[in-house]
Amino acid sequence: MAQNSKPTCLIEIHEKHRAKLTSFFGYTLPLWYTSIKEEHHAVRHNAGIFDISHMGLFQVSGEDAFPFLENMSCNKLTKVAKGYFVYTMILNREGGIRDDIMIGPMGDDYLVIVNASNAAKIDAWFQENKPSSVHITSHNDTHGLMAIQGPKAATILSQVLQKDLASMKPFMLKKRTYQDQSIWLARTGYTGEDGFEIMAPHALAPQIFTAITDMGATPCGLGARDSLRIEAGLPLYGQELSETLSPRVTRYASWVIKLDHSFIGKTAVETDEDIMTTVGIQMEGKSIPRTGYPIVEGGHITSGTLSPSLNTPIGMAIVPKTHATPGTTLHVIPQHRRKAIAASLFRPPGHYRK
Repeated sequence: MAQNSKPTCLIEIHEKHRAKLTSFFGYTLPLWYTSIKEEHHAVRHNAGIFDISHMGLFQVSGEDAFPFLENMSCNKLTKVAKGYFVYTMILNREGGIRDDIMIGPMGDDYLVIVNASNAAKIDAWFQENKPSSVHITSHNDTHGLMAIQGPKAATILSQVLQKDLASMKPFMLKKRTYQDQSIWLARTGYTGEDGFEIMAPHALAPQIFTAITDMGATPCGLGARDSLRIEAGLPLYGQELSETLSPRVTRYASWVIKLDHSFIGKTAVETDEDIMTTVGIQMEGKSIPRTGYPIVEGGHITSGTLSPSLNTPIGMAIVPKTHATPGTTLHVIPQHRRKAIAASLFRPPGHYRK
């Protein structure tokens, strides 16, 4: 583990549960507690809880905060005023993806959650482009972030917070209290399951995490988080998203790009050729598709794993749109092998449900 790796506010809990720890973008986080497979199934069938305190947490304030954020975002932020997080992407001036982020209301201000790998980069980008009236504060030194995910997530968290959360709609962001302290609660996640993400002060986060596990949720690590998101077809920055890729290549192109407002990178996005797209694949046989494996028909694998739900190798790939019709057969060339392996094409999410 890297010597400069920073522990999160939940490190004592991870050590108590004898988690396998790893360094992940500057933070010490659990890779797994028991096994990736066990934790994966816990989320699919019951509930699991993740430490995601490595994510960048920014509060954006000031009278020009909203127009500033809309200019940063290729998606419109209309729903933010109605109490919802909006999933969007920040682009460079050439139309490439600097990061995929969430923007939501935080009282009169705005909460922006960014990927850990891009936190410093996005902070610098914000500082470079914001007017003097806009102020940006990081909450990573004061708050932790947790995610409870799974079909029983709402029931468990409702009991912990002593408040019925059944009526809270997807992507809604609310200020709540726990032990007389303020927390922020969103019905969001990164697993393909129902769930909530909780931002809480450092001193309070371990109490919430423990209360949730005491109610039956399974502590889960980064390994299960990755296999869950691949099954659900959710992109990871550095794999399905990068500075050299346009949002038009993503599965979200039809709704994450709103050309009826001004934003950085808009001109480049408007003129993109739009010939590639992201798809899900299921391999024939037992060979797991790995990042970078070329595809005979064009494109390459971006992510791959052995699906714990299907017990078969699956992955995500960027391919020509001409080969992106569900049911199409692609041919993946594994490293150090001459013979290509066939893979069927489908569009996640939902394919992991038998």
